[in-house]
Amino acid sequence: MGGLRKKSNKRVLIIVVSAIVMAAVIVAVVVPLALLEYKNRVPHSDGIKATKSGLDCYPEAEGNRSLVDKSKCTQRGCLFNADATLGQPICQYTEKQYTLSLIGTINTILGFQAILMQAGQSPFQGDIIQWTFTFENRGNDLARFTLDSGLSPRYKVPIPMNIPTSSGLNPQYQLRITNNESFAFQIIRKSTGTVIWDIGLGPGSLILSDQFLQISSKLPSSNVYGLGEHEHNSFRHELNKTWPSFSRDQPPSWDAEANLYGVHPFYTCLEDLNGSSHGILLLNSNAQEYAFTNLPSITFRTIGGILDFYIFMGPSPEQVIQQYTQAVGRPVMPPYWSLGFQLCRYGYNNISNLKEAVKTTALYDIPHDVQYVDIDHMDKQKIFTVSQDRFPGLNEYFKELQQNGMRIIYILDPCMISNDTNYLPYEEIKKIGGNIKWAKGISVPANSSDSDGAILGYVWPQGKTVFADFMKTTVKQVWKKLIVDYRNNLTFDGLWIDMNEPANFGTNEERPFNWPVDEKPYWSLNCTHNSLEDPPYRPKAVYRWDTGSKLGRLSDKTICMSTVQGNNDEYSHYDVHSLYGWSQTDATLEAARLATSQRSIVISRSTFPGSGRYAGHWLGDNVSQWSSMRKSIIGLLEFNLFGIPYIGADICGFFDNTTVQLCKRWMQLGAFYTFSRNHNSIGFLDQAPGQLGDVVGYASRDIMRIRYQFFLICTHCSIKLTLKAQL
Repeated sequence: MGGLRKKSNKRVLIIVVSAIVMAAVIVAVVVPLALLEYKNRVPHSDGIKATKSGLDCYPEAEGNRSLVDKSKCTQRGCLFNADATLGQPICQYTEKQYTLSLIGTINTILGFQAILMQAGQSPFQGDIIQWTFTFENRGNDLARFTLDSGLSPRYKVPIPMNIPTSSGLNPQYQLRITNNESFAFQIIRKSTGTVIWDIGLGPGSLILSDQFLQISSKLPSSNVYGLGEHEHNSFRHELNKTWPSFSRDQPPSWDAEANLYGVHPFYTCLEDLNGSSHGILLLNSNAQEYAFTNLPSITFRTIGGILDFYIFMGPSPEQVIQQYTQAVGRPVMPPYWSLGFQLCRYGYNNISNLKEAVKTTALYDIPHDVQYVDIDHMDKQKIFTVSQDRFPGLNEYFKELQQNGMRIIYILDPCMISNDTNYLPYEEIKKIGGNIKWAKGISVPANSSDSDGAILGYVWPQGKTVFADFMKTTVKQVWKKLIVDYRNNLTFDGLWIDMNEPANFGTNEERPFNWPVDEKPYWSLNCTHNSLEDPPYRPKAVYRWDTGSKLGRLSDKTICMSTVQGNNDEYSHYDVHSLYGWSQTDATLEAARLATSQRSIVISRSTFPGSGRYAGHWLGDNVSQWSSMRKSIIGLLEFNLFGIPYIGADICGFFDNTTVQLCKRWMQLGAFYTFSRNHNSIGFLDQAPGQLGDVVGYASRDIMRIRYQFFLICTHCSIKLTLKAQL
């Protein structure tokens, strides 16, 4: 993702003239009607109808009219309508402000391309005068369309997609284009005539510029499910809401509308009473948001990359997910033992407390297959270390548990301390230049870079940290070797990767919360100001973090956007931030399998489409409340849609003290999570089921015995999910 590009008037004129000449010489080739119906300069018809008013030009206000005045609205070139009725935006796009017109088409092997020319100006700068709309027939069940710059290359998400390479002979869909006031199109289900994608919502339906891309569509129904990662109150989406999407170290239950750990720009929609369904994926990893209206309609906004949409035609809900996971990757097959009950705690603090939790669980005859340790087992929270003061003999104890049939999983964070003498993980990654670095030409904040140019932050270790760049092939290899070699020091059967949004403490603040109060001068990572750190449009992933004293920034709780990643530093962190967790999972799973010579399992906090190929997920740092328990059901259902069926929540809650009744009921619910783990945080009540007395202990024993009766069924389901995403 580059900065804003400045073009001379002469260059713009040359481009315009060239485009007009090109349009004049294009010879139109008829595209089969099964794929395309094209109407040029005719009134809107068949569902594409102009609206009297445009879409919301001031979406940050989220309908709060007190936040928008005429000056703010007209500054964006939009129309301020003080008389707008309730439900209409008070600041509206207008047709004259910005349009994209079709000036020519070109047939391709898989479909066709339309050349679009911009007139007017985008409200957020960075105008790009020419765009290319590409539509592809990717088999009978999959349509793909992209909107990309016709003038210069733009960032594209580098995840592998397994999609057909030839066209289907009888596609379920038909494309219809109109070019009246501006370019618009529909995608229609041929069997029913249902319009499943329709950007004919009037001005503002399609706006494309360097750091602001927006597309809006009517929805065939309000039965929409998916889009994450958030904590939703209902499985079916509530309309008239905007949801931010940008990987962030943000626990659920603390902000009902915040962006959480992962990004999943995929939804399914039930179109009619017969259950006809489709799924839509926007393959974009920049900060983005999804805005619903009661029409019903949906608007996607993103601040970089291209618009790359995949439409999965189903027609049944199950077929939609089969088609989606075929494209992004089938779910990983979890080992049989990982279906068992798992116990964890951040706050064992020493090996005696760990042993006590295992002992009391056994006293109640509660099936217990997997035991964890969190970062408190480490020496000063440094990965690949064990505290010999607090956890002496940990490896021997783990081997004893393994000999008795139990499995071991422990935590690994991606950050490594940079100022510890002879710390092997840091030295090995630094040796290959493998940490995320500041981009060239950036004014690096004071004391925020190591000698290799890597960005420094502050997380759990007691010192400044670096962040391994898993977009580099060499880093993946070193990471795998570190894991395989370390198993000689501390045995394991699976791995748990955390803090991989990536998380950083105290960004743009005076000091991190865990910086020693008496250690002065204070230091914190403070990102510079430029178009990547503070883009012209502030999405909800930014303004949701505004406080009374300061404005939120993309880099809050993470690292700066003005850094680079990739084998040749070809990616800006601005573009690939939300891919960090995804990029870590494949190497971690491969290392676990090499080290154990078994199938193994990886649990990842941050996920993206395709993460399910390598890892399961838990829903993060929830709260010991009945509402969190209820919402966990919604989260589990959503991650099944996202292709990550090995999923669970922290049973009994992570933050706050649980209660006997809550934990009893949550253990009974959690027995039916595919990933069934009781886990909570330091400073709160010990909540291993055997430590809460007879009510929880015996109830946990009884329900887990029932769970274990379904193991063969669960394994059979896992095989079918891995092979065909089928139950």
